[in-house]
Amino acid sequence: MPRRLPPSGSSSGRSRPLALSPETLRRQALFQRLSTRYGELLEQYARMRDHEGKALQAKYLGLFGQREYRLYLLQVECLRMRRKISLLQAAVNRGEPPRPQEAEAILEKEFALYQKELQQRWEELAKAEALLHSPTLTEEESAEFRTLYRTLAKKLHPDLHPHLPEEAAALWNRIQEAYRNGDLPALRLLGEYTDYLLENTPRQEEPPPLPSAWEARINSLKEKMRKLEEAMETLSQRPPLSYRPLLEDQERCRERQQELDTLVQQQKNLKAELTAYLRRFLEE
Repeated sequence: MPRRLPPSGSSSGRSRPLALSPETLRRQALFQRLSTRYGELLEQYARMRDHEGKALQAKYLGLFGQREYRLYLLQVECLRMRRKISLLQAAVNRGEPPRPQEAEAILEKEFALYQKELQQRWEELAKAEALLHSPTLTEEESAEFRTLYRTLAKKLHPDLHPHLPEEAAALWNRIQEAYRNGDLPALRLLGEYTDYLLENTPRQEEPPPLPSAWEARINSLKEKMRKLEEAMETLSQRPPLSYRPLLEDQERCRERQQELDTLVQQQKNLKAELTAYLRRFLEE
């Protein structure tokens, strides 16, 4: 009985992988380079948002926060006194005696949002104070931290690996949290677990080995990179990142502090005038 021949191109009965054309190999290599660059951009954006922004916000509040808080508090107090005078005057205009307690009850409701804003500002000052005195990474640790995040982004980011299992997506969320918190030990552990997960996760099939398939992935990734760069530019033009030129100029910082001190004193003078006017109004 004649022996069966193995399938064409294989001596073991298994089909050999198709040889990729030079053009396909070129596109694969380009996609890998773009993936690396995309990981760098992701890290830069996260660093701007989660670390540089917080650091600039803390520095800004450390220099100006107390003054701005006092100014806002005085502005609210003056606004409230003006409103109280208006309520009392309206009662007198109606031929009624002024009732300060009733006016205060109205003011409590009307100024509830202002009180909430004051509380939020105070909490921001407390957070800034804590951040300014918190331990920071060394230069070597910071370099490791950034490199590790870029590496993990290249391995797990959904834009680069849309077919990874849900466990990988959850892991990526934990990595982002560790990055936001500046937690290098946690990021190291997550990096080790990422390698374990990927080594034990069945590989999804790559796109067909055709230049057109890789070209589509390349174009899609380029568009994501373009949008990310636009987002970074927008982020840099908004507070707290837009504070950077001011905070790097000591003379401008001193001028801003003096300006706030002047505004605070003006509001103190106005508060004193309104207090005196309200006292005379109630005494008449």
